[in-house]
Amino acid sequence: MADKLLKVLPSDIGRPIADIRLNIEAPELESMIGRVFESLQPMEREVQDLEGHWHSLNILPYRTQDNKIDGVVLALQNIDAIKGANEQLQKSTEFFRAVMNTVIEPLLVLDSELRVVMANEPFFNTFKVSAKETVNKFLYSLGNGQWNIPELRRLLEEVLPKRQTVRSFLVEHDFEDIGQRTIRLNANTLSSMPDAEPMILLALEDITESNQADLVLRESEERFRTLFALVPVAAYYCDASGIIQNFNHRAQELWGRAPEVGDTDERFCGSFKMFRPDGRFMPHEDCPMAEVVSGKLEEVHDQEVLLERLDGSRITAVVNIRPLKNQRGEVTGAVNCFYDISERKQVEQAMARLAAIVECSDDAIVGKNLNGIIETWNAGAQRLFGYTRQEAIGQLVTMLIPPERVDEEPAILERIRRGEHIKNYESVRRRKDGTLLDVSLTISPIVVHGQIVGASKIARDITDRKLAEGALVKSEKLAAAGRLAATLAHEINNPLQAVTNLMSLLRKAPGLNTNVQAYAAMAEDELNRVVRLTQQSLSFYRESIYPVAVNLNTVLDSVLDLYAKRLREKEISVTKRDRSDGITINSYAGEIRQVFSTLVLNAMEALPAGGTIAVRIHKSFHWNNRMSAGIRVAIADNGIGIPPNNTARIFEPFFTTKGEQGTGLGLWVANGIISRLGGSIRVRSSVRPSNSGTCFLIFLPTQLAGRG
Repeated sequence: MADKLLKVLPSDIGRPIADIRLNIEAPELESMIGRVFESLQPMEREVQDLEGHWHSLNILPYRTQDNKIDGVVLALQNIDAIKGANEQLQKSTEFFRAVMNTVIEPLLVLDSELRVVMANEPFFNTFKVSAKETVNKFLYSLGNGQWNIPELRRLLEEVLPKRQTVRSFLVEHDFEDIGQRTIRLNANTLSSMPDAEPMILLALEDITESNQADLVLRESEERFRTLFALVPVAAYYCDASGIIQNFNHRAQELWGRAPEVGDTDERFCGSFKMFRPDGRFMPHEDCPMAEVVSGKLEEVHDQEVLLERLDGSRITAVVNIRPLKNQRGEVTGAVNCFYDISERKQVEQAMARLAAIVECSDDAIVGKNLNGIIETWNAGAQRLFGYTRQEAIGQLVTMLIPPERVDEEPAILERIRRGEHIKNYESVRRRKDGTLLDVSLTISPIVVHGQIVGASKIARDITDRKLAEGALVKSEKLAAAGRLAATLAHEINNPLQAVTNLMSLLRKAPGLNTNVQAYAAMAEDELNRVVRLTQQSLSFYRESIYPVAVNLNTVLDSVLDLYAKRLREKEISVTKRDRSDGITINSYAGEIRQVFSTLVLNAMEALPAGGTIAVRIHKSFHWNNRMSAGIRVAIADNGIGIPPNNTARIFEPFFTTKGEQGTGLGLWVANGIISRLGGSIRVRSSVRPSNSGTCFLIFLPTQLAGRG
């Protein structure tokens, strides 16, 4: 070997070694020999011959039999195979380390004595420990013995001797730095050679939060298996040219096929076809793996791709790719760990569809947590309450509740915590502008994995229904008041007729002086006026069983005639214009007469001496429905007007601005009558000194829909 590597011939004995052209690359050989002479210490170097093979060069001092240094000995040993094996081992180590650091879950590699050989960054980050505190440490001594769990010891100590695999072993423990956690552990044995000591790969997944997530989503995200049957994710490895060098069983499942390892036609990915998330075709040479191997991308994190199998089915996968580099920083390949998220995408799509349904609902749908904080807010809620989504989310739901009802919310939340469903709960809520509205609430608990985390509330506006119910009650009260008034008028009318007749006889009796006769005549006139009032009262409430044709102009004339004397006494002028063309409405004359009487009397009381009342009657349509034909009546005065703060309340029962002289029932009754007849009544008023006055506008349909 010496003559081949060093090119030394028998004739070279005695020549300086520097004069010999060696077949190895060792430019410092002469200086190394000199240092061995000086230090008398052997030296060793790895050198290559001109054909690229590696050799171990040893230079040792040469001692004679009398222990004198008489030269040096050069020994060469072929280590080319060892060198290649070391490089391959280095690549395998780099590959395995890259795989471990690509996996987002914590991983541990244990030796046969259960000491930590390797741990990835997610392990250090998850359990808040350093490599110094972990590597080469006994597993059960980590973190002050926090991993010294009897069941874990038993299982791990059975893994090596029986070569068992542990899947989904749950550990619930109070860890020193991260608190109470639930860890799912997967374990498997590692053995590179039959006689080598096996090791254990532990994959740890913190499922504390995921236990609270949707079960379907959690199953779709259970993406980690084992690398090459050990790492719990689909994984494969490509060399620098993109040729697939290895893949695990999970990758085969997701691809739906098993590509030929080392096949130059199988490059970058083992799937049949690939597509971008928007559905466009993606050639294999343009896929994320190709871009990492070529150096276009440094690495890839959580990128979505569509993989198509031979049978035409597709899955959505998330890929994580890291390059593998040699000591010179050159890319020698890449490892890709990916997992199927098809089910998660389906869940997301289902949730999106549900969100769209909620958003399109006309009802207000609001989600809140158990602290009463609003978390979801649909368009119906914005329309009903006036708050935008940005204004409402994050606020307490009590902002929708009037102060006098704020105690309702704690009681509602307490019932929700008990799992109760609240249906058709009627209450009052407040809009953004401060106005109140009647609502019907249906409230249900939101349950996630058996735990109540909040409530979903559906609010429906029932203001119109409440108004209808109130109108019905008012109508019933009005009917009762009418019957009472009719009864009183009837009972008074009979004795009043007798007194009137007696007064007529007295006035005609002989022997009365002129003054007495005059007094009797005056008394008779007043009694006749009382009789007319009682008869009019009877006519107000003596309704037919069925509505009849009523001429509003005729009824209004009778009311004006009734108050003609008082109008003259206050010098109030009345202007009346009738453009109804004689059209009648199907109604009840007594009720219409009562409405007009109330409005005319109120106008008279609001006017000073010399004031004016204007009455207009004409054909028209309903303000909100032009399909509803009828007659509109306007009764206006130029009196003192009604203050704005009283205008909104004048139709409320027992509300009066007349003090003790008013009952607060006239306009309330009038409003009830008009509403019951299918019409409407409005008021406009001004208190400005130069333009004061009040106008009541009444619309009555020509056809009566029905009685309330």
